[in-house]
Amino acid sequence: MKLPKVIACLFAVSITAALHADNARFDLVGPKIDIRVTRGGTTLPIAEVPNLQPGDRIWVKADLPSTQSNHLLVIVAFLRGTTNEPPDTWFTEIDTWEKKTIEGTTITVPAEAEQAVLFVAPETGGDFKTLRSAVKGRPGLFIRADSDLNEASFELQRIERYLAAMKTVPQDDQKAIQEHSAKLAATLALKPNADCFKQPVEQQVNCLTQASAPVLLDDGHGQSIAEALSTGASSDFINTASATQAVGGGLYSAYVGAVVDLVHLVSLLRTAQYQYIPAISFPQESTLNLKLNAPPSFHNPKSVIVIGLPAIQKAKLPPLHSHDPNQVACLLQPKMALQLEGAPLVFSTGFAHDLVLHLNRTGAPSDIPLTPDAFEGGLVVAREEQRKPLHDESGSTSPEKSDVKMGSSTDLTITGTVRGYWGFDSFEGPTLTIQQVDGKNWKIVGDTQLIAGQDNHLTLKGDGTACVQHIALTNNKDKDVDVTFKPASEDGGKAAVKDTLDLAASLKKVQPGGYALAIQQYGDTNQDKVSLTAYTGDIHLESLKIHAGDNTAELIGLGLKDVVSVQIASQTFTPNGGGDDKTVPLHAEAGVSPDNGSEATAKLKDGRTMKVKISTEAARPGLKLLSFNATPAQQDGSIPVTLGAKNEIPLNGKLTFVVQTTNVFPRTQTIEVATADGSVHTTLSFAANNLILQDEHTAIATLDPLKAFGQSAFGNLQMRPVAEDSTPGDWTPLGTLVRTPKITAIHCTTSDAPSCTVDGNNFFLVQSFGATKDFAKPVDVPTGFADSTFTVPTPADGTTLYLKLRDDPNAVATVTLPAPVQKPAVATAPTAQAPAPAPAPDATPAAAPTPNASTSAPSAQVPVSTPDAAPTAKGAAPTPDAPTPSTTPAATPSPAPAQPAADTSVPPK
Repeated sequence: MKLPKVIACLFAVSITAALHADNARFDLVGPKIDIRVTRGGTTLPIAEVPNLQPGDRIWVKADLPSTQSNHLLVIVAFLRGTTNEPPDTWFTEIDTWEKKTIEGTTITVPAEAEQAVLFVAPETGGDFKTLRSAVKGRPGLFIRADSDLNEASFELQRIERYLAAMKTVPQDDQKAIQEHSAKLAATLALKPNADCFKQPVEQQVNCLTQASAPVLLDDGHGQSIAEALSTGASSDFINTASATQAVGGGLYSAYVGAVVDLVHLVSLLRTAQYQYIPAISFPQESTLNLKLNAPPSFHNPKSVIVIGLPAIQKAKLPPLHSHDPNQVACLLQPKMALQLEGAPLVFSTGFAHDLVLHLNRTGAPSDIPLTPDAFEGGLVVAREEQRKPLHDESGSTSPEKSDVKMGSSTDLTITGTVRGYWGFDSFEGPTLTIQQVDGKNWKIVGDTQLIAGQDNHLTLKGDGTACVQHIALTNNKDKDVDVTFKPASEDGGKAAVKDTLDLAASLKKVQPGGYALAIQQYGDTNQDKVSLTAYTGDIHLESLKIHAGDNTAELIGLGLKDVVSVQIASQTFTPNGGGDDKTVPLHAEAGVSPDNGSEATAKLKDGRTMKVKISTEAARPGLKLLSFNATPAQQDGSIPVTLGAKNEIPLNGKLTFVVQTTNVFPRTQTIEVATADGSVHTTLSFAANNLILQDEHTAIATLDPLKAFGQSAFGNLQMRPVAEDSTPGDWTPLGTLVRTPKITAIHCTTSDAPSCTVDGNNFFLVQSFGATKDFAKPVDVPTGFADSTFTVPTPADGTTLYLKLRDDPNAVATVTLPAPVQKPAVATAPTAQAPAPAPAPDATPAAAPTPNASTSAPSAQVPVSTPDAAPTAKGAAPTPDAPTPSTTPAATPSPAPAQPAADTSVPPK
């Protein structure tokens, strides 16, 4: 049976059969093949050849070790379409073990050829003819294999270049890892695994380079370099093979996953004698380094290695373009990098070579050698190469300093065009702007203030910023602080702003004071300096709140203790005390109504000014206090305490006050009454019937303080209007809320007695009692005194007892005795009397009471009649309730009958 029939049978019967190597990685090293291509009079190594053309001469030599024992056959085959089998003459057999092949074999590309494929197989009888028949019988399969092998090689070279470069980055430098990964990804058109950057810095490089890390191609169809599997049926590839266009233009894109298709594709060509192994090539100079996914076999079925050669077509020049259309490169930089992208094969292969930057300037133009460097993100100029004599268009040479740095033009910028070769074809890339002299005229724009103790961002502008090498913050005494910088961007970071740099300076350990930005440029030993001042670092102005028409405002932020004043419209607002480091109340002579969202200017103690946004709210409600009246409540069975100050408000009384507004008094407006410390408060409203309109401008408010606040309320009382939306007005003082004791009786003997006693409760509300208004000899009430009787000094005038209340000790309250204290009786002429009888032997005198002892019984008082009882007439017999006069010894004249003492207790009703 002929081979084509065998293959057809295998397709029909065993299309699901696959080699065990289908799931293997391409990590086995295959044989090396040296290839050079000559076109015209130019010869290039295979690594620099992106395409072949008819007439090219291909030199092929197997680079086998001297100890090679197995004979390997190399076959070069040319193809011309999926439905047009190639002639026998397009197949070249190279017996690598023959002496005639030691120097290599040269093959010319046929005129109508479109693809070239290389096979490496073990020597067997009829091997060459068998392989030739297989290719001629199914050319579409091998066209597809050639295309996919080439594309897979391109993509894997991109990925390998990324992985190799990332392994050189310090694993503890997160900034360098992210920076170089971004540059490599941009030039090689890859999408590294973003999750790797979320891991600890020491694990990021390993994550980005390990076999399981998905490094995606920019078309989104890439796979991990370790993945070479496919879940699709092998027949899918066979059914579409005949429709596959040349050079990978069929139904399947040429990404790394195409290798999977290829593995299934070539496995279908397995026969009893042969199995086909795809090889991925990694060209290096003239050597094709091959990677296999299965070890070759020299026993049946023997292995045939399939290698793709460059497509036979016209050159497709690389579409290089600038990463940023506004990019400016610095010609003075020792290793200038031109940030270019759009052609990843420029950076992953050797196809682009002999690249130069042609400087378009008057005088002697220069061609500066360029090297593709994906690690730096573009085409790099090496200073060592620049120092070599540079040839101008006339062939003369000139020194590096005059030609590369300045040339004959003193313009700030010139243009340079990328030129070079893509394989055998010359090409011209993008034209870029190049800065050839140092920048100048530096200044900080926008926010010019540095804040010590925090991170700062500044914007630096000058005439030419591309040559800035290093920026530091210095004060000539402390260690310099490095300042990071990058081109300022706009349009969402897509385009650079001309001659502008964004600066980032961390001043967390910097003290306030004078500093300078020291700007070092390439090619200049001197530094340009821009003076700056670092201010106190804990100041942040968040907002300023004010109501329209107010002369008060509130500043909100941090570090506000350093604010001296705030200018709002035409008024200067100053702190009026109070507040803290986060909020400061402000006051001005007159009110203002600034626009909401406008800015105020705050002046700080260090002399600088800062802007702060104004939040203007609606005008606050206002009320004018016309009058108020506080009436103490009448208490049964007690002696009233008269308050001494006009602004005192008794807690147990009734407060009535009258207010007025300029506009119509809104019925939805309320009045809040509270103590100054805010400990107690209440609301008066029309709905609660404690606020009544007299007319549309005037309202009368009534308040029962005890009911509203409870027994523990005292202190300065104030009121303010509150609008329907809860916007409050200004506080207006009402008076001082005070509490008084309840006095039920006062017991005095005669005016010459030193003290009286008072009955009642809540004496702890009194600070002290006095006989006179000046409190010459006060009696202080102990703290927490809770007894119902207290000894007080006898009123000097016999009618008024003075008190200082604890709630308002600066005012003097009074208590008027219901009846004046009786004066002492006048003595008469003595008369002889019998001596008084001696006391009984067992009689014991009564103990004297201790005044105001909270644990003793009430003070002993001389019983007196009630105020209603008429005094006993002189000489009349005493009533049963009257006291019995005491007797004196016989030698003493008998005194006049005793007068009854004054009793100031309140008679029961």
